[in-house]
Amino acid sequence: MLFLHSKLADVFLSKVQELFNTKHEVLDFVTEYDLDVARVTLLQMAGRPADAADIHITEGHITEEIHIFLENLTNDDCTHHAVDHILRALWQHLSVSILTTSTVIKPDTLLGHWLGLAAQLNSERLKAGDHDEVCAST
Repeated sequence: MLFLHSKLADVFLSKVQELFNTKHEVLDFVTEYDLDVARVTLLQMAGRPADAADIHITEGHITEEIHIFLENLTNDDCTHHAVDHILRALWQHLSVSILTTSTVIKPDTLLGHWLGLAAQLNSERLKAGDHDEVCAST
């Protein structure tokens, strides 16, 4: 799939929007030609952050997907997805790290990254079980 840099995507979108009558037609165009960054931008502009994040999930860009959810924490669905994906990443990383610590001991920057994302979550909006896991990890 073709990815555009986000600033380039903004310029591209402004030019493409001049060619079409509706935003739906623009979205169809960028979808048809696999212009995922442009599609993410369009979906976010349309107030559809979960759909934008799904594109990153499909491509395996978990950090980008989580950032979209974190930018939209006033939306309960986005909060739920942010918590779910951050906790999944933490547990997956921790389980792999435990298996590899006997052979390699070094500062774990990826773990720090996931913990930093977890720290951005508003604990008041978390479910009780999620709250316990997030607080235990940060």
